[in-house]
Amino acid sequence: MYGVGKHRLFYTVGVAQPMLGPGPNDSFSANGKTDFYARLDYKFGGMGLDGDTTGVMLPPENWREKSFRVGLLGYTGNGTGVNYDVTDPDGNPFTMQDRRYNRVGGFASAYYGDLNVFGVYVHGNDKLALFGADTGELANEVTRSYNAWFVQADYVIKPPFQTSLRYEYLRPGDESVQSQRSLNANFSFLARANIKAMLEYHVDLRDSKNYLFAAILRVAM
Repeated sequence: MYGVGKHRLFYTVGVAQPMLGPGPNDSFSANGKTDFYARLDYKFGGMGLDGDTTGVMLPPENWREKSFRVGLLGYTGNGTGVNYDVTDPDGNPFTMQDRRYNRVGGFASAYYGDLNVFGVYVHGNDKLALFGADTGELANEVTRSYNAWFVQADYVIKPPFQTSLRYEYLRPGDESVQSQRSLNANFSFLARANIKAMLEYHVDLRDSKNYLFAAILRVAM
């Protein structure tokens, strides 16, 4: 369920199918639990989230507004009873359950004329239970946390040309693994309302040899 209140307050709440995991005979199994999520954010200035322009003077190019939008988001679930086969660093086999997983984060977006700067931060943690592969008894419980965020700037050079630059960061839950950092640059040409051509470059900032350059055409029918 989602909606807009007072033209500027956006909300969404929901329930989701529980976690699915490996089951017998290459099937999937679920634990009957229910996941929950919610998001709430507010927009200051510019056009209302429902298109309302009361008291706001916008230019013909309606993206050229001055506004700021900020919000919070969250997700929680229970994976008790869904088993995964894993091994520890020494190669010992275990059965793992993700008994509780939580995600919380924040969102912000600012428009200033032709420039839009926005980003998202997410913190996640998982409460993991490890069971002996042979005994089925609880061997250990650990909590793993990670942080991920990105910030992006979009700029309308002159319709129909647009460019963007995005920085991405991820610190995995496994502390023995290095954080991941990357940069993505994009140049877009909006040929028609439903046709978009792009040149895009993505590079791993920890390994400059790990990069991708792509020419992309998107058509909406």
